[in-house]
Amino acid sequence: MADKWQASIVMYVVGEFPTIASVKRFMAAVWGDVAQPQVFYHDDGYFLIRFASNKEKNKVVAGGPYTFYGKPVIIKPWSPDFNFYEEVLKVIPLWVKFPNLPLHCWGSDSLSRISSLLGVHICADECTTRQDRVSFARVLVEMDITTTLPDHVWVEDAYGTMFKQEVKYDWKPAYCKKCNMAGHDCDKIAKVAPLLKPNKKVWVAKATHKQQETVQQSQQVPVGTLTPPHVTPAIPQSGDQD
Repeated sequence: MADKWQASIVMYVVGEFPTIASVKRFMAAVWGDVAQPQVFYHDDGYFLIRFASNKEKNKVVAGGPYTFYGKPVIIKPWSPDFNFYEEVLKVIPLWVKFPNLPLHCWGSDSLSRISSLLGVHICADECTTRQDRVSFARVLVEMDITTTLPDHVWVEDAYGTMFKQEVKYDWKPAYCKKCNMAGHDCDKIAKVAPLLKPNKKVWVAKATHKQQETVQQSQQVPVGTLTPPHVTPAIPQSGDQD
């Protein structure tokens, strides 16, 4: 019975609850180079997607990371002992980069050994496997996001030399220990959210009708108000002087 699901993956959209119809539209747009897979919804909030072959499944898994209309998508191969709450919500496949990794460490065995320092190695991307890009190696690793994700690892090469290898992530998910879910952190949200001061209500007596009339009359400008005439002072003539 388990063989029926060997070519399947588990798909979970962080912070979103899509419908089967929207997931099918997503697959047609993003995974158009594989045969349309079957989609099954589980009440726990994830989708089980079954492909026509393991080759197509592996192609989709290696092609990530994906986003569902701006929301991160968690994808991992299905296994008979799969547990949604222990795996999808805590252990997530992440694309990891090793910048400036020495070229003699690019073999499949070396990459798997380095990845095991972070979690469970799944695969390397196509450019890394063919070494079409030598500035960084990129691998897919299942990692426990309930712990701090390291920014470096110490590696011993084939010559016995230890070196510090930088680690970068395509996506570094937040994890909420209160909700036991990926995608947010309640503690950080509470710290960032500003405290709003309550509005203070002040009682003001309502003006009477007579008071309103008095205010209106005082604001009116009297019509026909004349300004004093301007008087030009007389200038004495020279013959009028004593």
